Amino acid sequence: KSAPGISWGYWQGLNGYALGIAGGHAGYGLRGGWAEFGKTHPEWFALQPDGTRDMSHASERWTLCVSNQSLIDYVANDIVQRQKTNPMPSVSLAPNDGGSAAPCMCDECKKLDPPNAPKVQIVLGKKVIEYPSLTDRHMHYWNAIAEKVGKVYPDLPLVIDAYGPYSTPPVREKINPNLVVRYVPSDLDGWKGWQAAGAKRIFWRPNNLHNGYREATIHVIAAAPEISAETQRLLE
Repeated sequence: KSAPGISWGYWQGLNGYALGIAGGHAGYGLRGGWAEFGKTHPEWFALQPDGTRDMSHASERWTLCVSNQSLIDYVANDIVQRQKTNPMPSVSLAPNDGGSAAPCMCDECKKLDPPNAPKVQIVLGKKVIEYPSLTDRHMHYWNAIAEKVGKVYPDLPLVIDAYGPYSTPPVREKINPNLVVRYVPSDLDGWKGWQAAGAKRIFWRPNNLHNGYREATIHVIAAAPEISAETQRLLE
């Protein structure tokens, strides 16, 4: 039981509350997405297997061309302007979650993927292929935005995710100190790898309740032991 007016998540220090930040899937920091920019800036969106950048089918789960410099400039400038009019303690740059839109396969984005990066599975249209981790391309995008925003707001945390096809540590890119990593996997080696790549602020955001659902396997979670009356009294 948490104190009055304080959520259970805050009481437990979950999702970055203890660090004074909050993250989450946020469209790479691009507000409005395809609905607002699809007609004026289709080049900001990911090149799809059919040769278009059309995200009209993706709803709120569109993907971006993270190598596009004008996109990077726009997102960074938008964050700066927002901070001037409505200051926030942190800003999320995390991509959208899942959906049917493929990651960008343009030549410039593919140049950002080190061939020696760990292999992951990504969905391209109706195919699932093995491809180098997408972490480095995302780090290129995040670092570029963090550098620009940091010139105006050097202490503003920008929250990113280590998740899905960008959960393994970057191979080539280092991590801007203003970036805060929400680490979703459960393995310690990956955590250490992100730290070795320069992550100064990293916290665990587990996704354990999803473990095994694709494979239809049982995932056991140990129940919390009963607490004593004295401990209960202290919590209250």
